[in-house]
Amino acid sequence: MTITNGQIEKALEYAERKRQQIYIQTHRPEVLEDWYLEQLVCETVLQDAFSDYCMERCREIVKTKKEALTTKANTPSTSIRISDFAF
Repeated sequence: MTITNGQIEKALEYAERKRQQIYIQTHRPEVLEDWYLEQLVCETVLQDAFSDYCMERCREIVKTKKEALTTKANTPSTSIRISDFAF
C-alpha cells in the first residue's frame, strides 16, 4: 500500500484534533508528546485505508448486482421467482 502526502496531511489534521480532545478529557501529559501524535496519525491512515477499501468493495458489489438484474431483465422468462430478486 502506498500512502500519499495528501493522506498523511489529512490524517495529521485529524490526529491533531483528536489529540487535543483526548488531552482536554484526560489531562495526561504523554498525549502531548510527539510519539503519541505519530501513533494517532498511523491509526488514522490505517482506518482511512480500510474505509476506502470497504467503500470500493461495496461499489463493486452493487455494480455486480445491477448487472445481474439487467441481464435477468433482458432474458425471456415464463415465470418470476422470488429467488430471482434475492440479494
